[in-house]
Amino acid sequence: MSIRPVPQRQSLVVTVVEQLAHQVRSGAVAPGSRLPPESELCRLFGVSRTVVREAVARLKADELVETRRGRGLYVRNSGPVAGVLRLQSPQGDAAQVAFELLEFRAGLEADSARLAALRRTPADIKALRRAFARLAAVQGRGRSGADDDLAFHLAVARTSHNAYIVQVLEFLSGALHRAISTSREIDLKRAESLADAHAEHTAIFDAIVAGDADAAVRAMRSHLEAGRNRLLFRSA
Repeated sequence: MSIRPVPQRQSLVVTVVEQLAHQVRSGAVAPGSRLPPESELCRLFGVSRTVVREAVARLKADELVETRRGRGLYVRNSGPVAGVLRLQSPQGDAAQVAFELLEFRAGLEADSARLAALRRTPADIKALRRAFARLAAVQGRGRSGADDDLAFHLAVARTSHNAYIVQVLEFLSGALHRAISTSREIDLKRAESLADAHAEHTAIFDAIVAGDADAAVRAMRSHLEAGRNRLLFRSA
């Protein structure tokens, strides 16, 4: 593949999408070919895993690439379809964007938690436990932990075994990471806010592991509502 380093002045995700899409549409990468793994794409473009994941999610939405379980990312044999998903970046400051995303996530992630509690397997619980442990380890270390926070919510989504929920959250992963970063940077200024967020994540984790769907829904809704309230408190 012929890849140019991404200029920092441009939108990283858009630039990665454009370059990969050009490789596919130009025939430089043939249909059915396997694309480099995520770590290699990060190295080639000089960007983070979050950027690569959001770019890949957009290429999947365009039906240019597909993930084959246990084998990696491949160029699709068929061309893209009409009407692919595209979202405009919302107007407003970072706190306002984070607030709107929390509103959007409320229903989707509550259902994600409900399904996760109903469908979790021993392997899911193991993966979720790892994600929760990494998030819990951030507590008290003086850093936001946005990567671990997002990873935990994505782990819940994957435990739901609903491909659409997973795809939507992966598609929005870049925006979610920025919003979570904003929220947690605000929370860092008040120790009790981080403690509250940790307690909320614990309630979500415990309910899913216990298989209590109703408690999982309540815990996720409570967490996202509390996140909105913390943003409002700091913005007031």
